[in-house]
Amino acid sequence: MKMASSKWIFTIALFVIVAAVLPNVAEAQRGRPGRPGRPGQGNQGAADCPQICPALYSPVCVTLTNGSKMSFSNSCELNVAVCTKRVPGVRSQQPGDC
Repeated sequence: MKMASSKWIFTIALFVIVAAVLPNVAEAQRGRPGRPGRPGQGNQGAADCPQICPALYSPVCVTLTNGSKMSFSNSCELNVAVCTKRVPGVRSQQPGDC
């Protein structure tokens, strides 16, 4: 009985975490209303950028406008980097490590 209770607590905690993170991921992917420019192109202030990404490893390789390549652990991490302008400009992206 104790094991079943622990599973329910874990499931509820996981649901709460996912519910808290998903809106931030969606905002990073589509941009915020009232902000000019294309989503994911650094059109938000750093305070408007998502602060938390899911701990999901699904690597993304991006080619920057200067020709160099960078890997990110997932698309949310890439979106945060673009949003906070830590990445100068993304020309293309593809799944997997660079």
